Amino acid sequence: VRTHKSNPSCLFKTSLDEIGIQLFAKREFDEALFVLQEAQKIRSRYLGSGNPKVAMVLNNIGCCRHSQGNHRQALITMKEARELQKKTAKGDLDLLHVAITLSNLGYLQIQMKQYETARNVLEEALLIQQSVFGDENNKAVQDTRSNMEFTNAFHS
Repeated sequence: VRTHKSNPSCLFKTSLDEIGIQLFAKREFDEALFVLQEAQKIRSRYLGSGNPKVAMVLNNIGCCRHSQGNHRQALITMKEARELQKKTAKGDLDLLHVAITLSNLGYLQIQMKQYETARNVLEEALLIQQSVFGDENNKAVQDTRSNMEFTNAFHS
């Protein structure tokens, strides 16, 4: 865990993020959502609401809301994360975070039966993945292609 010299609270924020993700993995979505929302508040306060790390937390919050069945709020949160990430992406790692959010957003839109929109979002994720990985055998690329094929089955 890294800390920033001028802001030792970064250690706490990273821990909150990790705790939220662990709770999510254990399917404790209410608790995970609470912890991730606290992490978002702290990150926004110390790093600014336009920071890419805030967008990563927003994506995780969106995933929690999706898992809780709150698709409308998940959609809003993931779109917010996507827009923030697009504005701040600087390198391959940032681009991969955009692709992760796009993939999550596309999967959510499939669940909401928004197949055409999902396909467009997944196409964007795929382009980013291919530009970074350059490998059609990459698992993320294969998963995105699979989800795109699913959308094609329902939308012609």
